[in-house]
Amino acid sequence: RSDINFDVVEGRIVFGLRGIKGMGTGAAAAIVKERKDNGPFTSFMNFLERCLKLRDSGTDEETGEKRAPKQLVNKKAIEVLIQTGGFDHLDQNRATLLKNYEAAIAYEEKILAEASYGQVSLFADTGIKEFADFKFEQVEEMPKMALLNMEKELIGCFVSGHPLDDWRNVIEKCSSINSQNIMRYGKIALAEKAAQVGIEVILDVIAELA
Repeated sequence: RSDINFDVVEGRIVFGLRGIKGMGTGAAAAIVKERKDNGPFTSFMNFLERCLKLRDSGTDEETGEKRAPKQLVNKKAIEVLIQTGGFDHLDQNRATLLKNYEAAIAYEEKILAEASYGQVSLFADTGIKEFADFKFEQVEEMPKMALLNMEKELIGCFVSGHPLDDWRNVIEKCSSINSQNIMRYGKIALAEKAAQVGIEVILDVIAELA
C-alpha cells in the first residue's frame, strides 16, 4: 500500500518506500508503478516475477549516452523490504523470506533469462507448468523485538508494533493520563500550583501582620 513518499490512506499514515534505508528512488518508483498498473502483488514470488524484469531507460542521466538498461529492483531493495515488513500481508513470514529470498531470486532470474533468449516452451499451449513452483524452506518467525529492531534500524521508527504493546493493559491500569486527557490534567496541575502559591502568599502576609 505504500507510495514513494509518505501518504495518508483511510485516515492512517502510510510510510513511503523511499524512506527505507537501502531502498533507492528508482526501485521505489518502479514498485509503486508496477502495482498501480497491474494490481496488488499476490505473493512474494508474484512480486519477484513482476519486478525483477523492470529496467530503466538505458540512458545515462549525466551524459545522455545509451547503455545497457539497469535492473530497477535489485537484491538489496528486496532484502530491506522483507526486513521492514513489506511482505507481511502476503504468504510467508519474514524469517522464511530472509532464509529463501536469494534462492527465490535466482530461480526467477533463471526463468526470465530463458525467456529473454527466446526459448519457446513446449508446454506453452497446454496449460502445463514448465517450471515447478518454488519451494520455501519454512522457518519459524523471529521474536517480536527482533522484527521491531529491524524496522527501527531501517526506517527510524517502529511500524508493525511497539515494544510496550505486551504491557499495554498494565500501563493503562496504572496510569490515568493519556493523550486524550493530558491537556486537562495539565490545566488542573497549573491551577493547583497557582492556588498553592496564593495560599503561601496569604500566610506570609498574615505572618508579617502578626
